Amino acid sequence: MKQEQFFEKVKAIIFGHAVGDAVGGPVQFEEREVRDRFPVTDMMPFGNPRFPKGAWSDDTSMSLCAMDALTKHELDFREVMENFKKWLFENEFTPTGVTFDVGRTCFRSVEEFSRKAMTAEGHGRCGEHENGNGSLMRIYPFSLYLYCSDFPLDGKIAYIHRASALTHAHPRSCIGCGIYSFILWELLKNPTKQGIKDGLKNARIYYQGEPELDAVFRSLWKIDFSAPEIQ
Repeated sequence: MKQEQFFEKVKAIIFGHAVGDAVGGPVQFEEREVRDRFPVTDMMPFGNPRFPKGAWSDDTSMSLCAMDALTKHELDFREVMENFKKWLFENEFTPTGVTFDVGRTCFRSVEEFSRKAMTAEGHGRCGEHENGNGSLMRIYPFSLYLYCSDFPLDGKIAYIHRASALTHAHPRSCIGCGIYSFILWELLKNPTKQGIKDGLKNARIYYQGEPELDAVFRSLWKIDFSAPEIQ
């Protein structure tokens, strides 16, 4: 892949993530039946008029925190956490100058880091009930960075797990971020439904034997991504 083509793909991922966040964020906790009756056809304000159409949520803000750090310090997790702190307490990396839609697990992890900043790592929550998607939503900058690195596969996945564990340290969250990364890496080479299938296959092979894998992610292996209804 030519460098210019790769840069265009990276830009598409960054902007696509932010746009998807802005479109989906205002309805993220609503039931499917509600959306079937009132489908999303345009961007909407997020929560109240203070957050206008097009405002992104913590998903994009935390991704921007990671991107900013990765362009400066090469997988310096302390710099990432410092940016998370700026976002949470100083309203940086936000679309309107106000931090909002902060997940409980992210808040606890970053708040603990702000009080015990001797190390960047070790503040992520590992309880099963603190095990949301708060690391998955902001993992793609690390996945892109590692795609371009010369780390062996085990090293790449280890870094993905560490990046997840900055806030979400439960194995389920870490594996979810790993599966996502396998899919993204294949889509960069082959942006088709087959790329998704290949990424899932690679992830299943890599994580074979992990207790969480089939217990939690088994539905992924049953989806036919070549089916016409999956667009």
